[in-house]
This record gives sequence, C-alpha cells and structure tokens, in this order.
Amino acid sequence: MDVSSDDKLETWMFVSRIQYWLVLIFAFLSVLVLLVALGIVLRIRRSHYFLFLMSIVCADLAMLIIILLELLSQTLFPLMKGPLLCKAMHFFSNVAATFVNWTWVLMFVQRFAIVFFPMKRMESGLFGVLHSSKKLLLINLIFSSVTQSWALLLITEKDIEGGLVVCERDERWLDERGFQMVAVGEAVATYVLPFLATLATDMAVLTWNYRTSGSSYFAKTYFYLDAALYLLYLCQFPIVILYIWQIERQANGGNSTRMK
Repeated sequence: MDVSSDDKLETWMFVSRIQYWLVLIFAFLSVLVLLVALGIVLRIRRSHYFLFLMSIVCADLAMLIIILLELLSQTLFPLMKGPLLCKAMHFFSNVAATFVNWTWVLMFVQRFAIVFFPMKRMESGLFGVLHSSKKLLLINLIFSSVTQSWALLLITEKDIEGGLVVCERDERWLDERGFQMVAVGEAVATYVLPFLATLATDMAVLTWNYRTSGSSYFAKTYFYLDAALYLLYLCQFPIVILYIWQIERQANGGNSTRMK
C-alpha cells in the first residue's frame, strides 16, 4: 500500500515538473509572440478593429504575466505568498480571460451591426452603444469584473505536500460539489458562450460578404481562412498575431486600392 502511494506521488511529481516547464516555455514564447502582435497593432491604428485588438493583446499579456508570476513565485519569489495575493491573482487572471473572450464577441457583434444595419447610426440607444468601441469595452470590463468577483471570496491559499502552495477553494464557504458547479458555470460563461456567439456573428457576416462580393476568389479565400482561424479559437495566444497580421494585410490592400 505504501509502495503504491509512493509510486503515485513520484508519478505526480514527475508529471508536475514536466507540466511546469512546458507551461513556462509556452507562456514565455507567447509573451514574445504577443509583443510582436502589439507592434503590428500599433501600425493599424486607423482600423475599426484597433481598440478591440489592442485590448485583446494587452489582456492576453496580463494573463501570461500572471501565469509566469504564479510559476516563478514557487522558486524565485518565495515571499510572494498569502491568501490575499492568491485571491487577487486568480481574480485578475479570470477577469482578463473573460474580457478577452467577450471582446472577440463584441468586435464581431459590432461588425454584424454595421453590415446588416448600415443606416442605423444613431448616437444614442442600442445602436449608439454598438457603434462605440469604447463603450463596448467599458461595459465588457465591468461585466468581466462582476462575474469573476466570486474568486475574491471562494479562493484561498492552501499548502500541500512537498512544500508547494496552490490556490484552491475555500472550504469555509463552499463544498466540493458547489465549487464544481461554480467552475462549470464560469467555464460556460467565459469560454463556451463567447466562442459560439463569435462564431455565429462572424459566419453571418462572412456568408453575407460571400454572397455580395464581386470577387469570388477573394471571398472564398477569406471565408475558409477565417473559418480555419476560429476552429482554433481556444488557442488564442498564438492565434492573435495571425489575425492581426490578416487585418493589417487587408488594411494595406485597401489603401493601395484607393491610391490606384
């Protein structure tokens, strides 16, 4: 029995070490990729997507920095401990993730509104909000902060074997069953719903562009490229730079066409 427990512990420690280095390397490389993406975004400030893409890149960078701090705090920053820090890092990481995913939704909802309701350019009401990127981003930030505020109460620091410290549920406030329900609801609201909403609005606009575009070849190419990108949507860190590069090419192509 003891031998079996020791084997399980050794296996867990081995897998944890591999996971630690893989996540660390992936996070570091993703930071470099997003810094390149940030440089590309700054070159397309006149694009309608500028504020959205800038917000997405900055929020992704914030998430990755938090992940790196959590990983490095075990070895390089041993004093970075405490329940308050644990709650704060978990909260801000969740807020950033929710903000990024719903920003994608809002970006394509805005494009959907502009394409299907081109004459509705009122400065007040629903269409006034939909046409204002700043208002949409502010609403999204408030929504993300409110929906993820549960982490400030239900998450705390816990010591485990081997001197490791992890952030887990606070048993004083919630049992395991209740926490599982919260986790499932949070995953649906943060990832599943925004993914489906983004896919639906994007496909609607792409289908419209495909039917009305004068260039069949360009419409087909753009349709399949955009669809492929959104099948990989959940791998958002490396995908961001590809999408920004695509937007930059479209912007440069539009400028050269107008010059001719």
